[in-house]
Amino acid sequence: MSPKSSIPIRRILVSVPPRDWFHGICYRLFEIYRQALVDLGCSLLEIPIEIFTPPDAARIGILLDDIRAFSPQLAIGLHNGTTALHCRLPAGRDG
Repeated sequence: MSPKSSIPIRRILVSVPPRDWFHGICYRLFEIYRQALVDLGCSLLEIPIEIFTPPDAARIGILLDDIRAFSPQLAIGLHNGTTALHCRLPAGRDG
């Protein structure tokens, strides 16, 4: 069975940290995890954190429409995503 056919979650909402957070370390981790998910065949909707600091109401409104249309199955802070990537679902539910 190929990795693409074995993952149960396909549509993932991921946060994108600003490039300069923690000297670029968070952004680099984001890039690594993002590419791994893309290689597995996942579709990602990227949420730029900077639109929330300070809040940009117009961009957030558009983003909410995009999220509803995308209908994600999972949402994670990808730059801190090792926790989610190493977790397993309950017995009988994980891929």
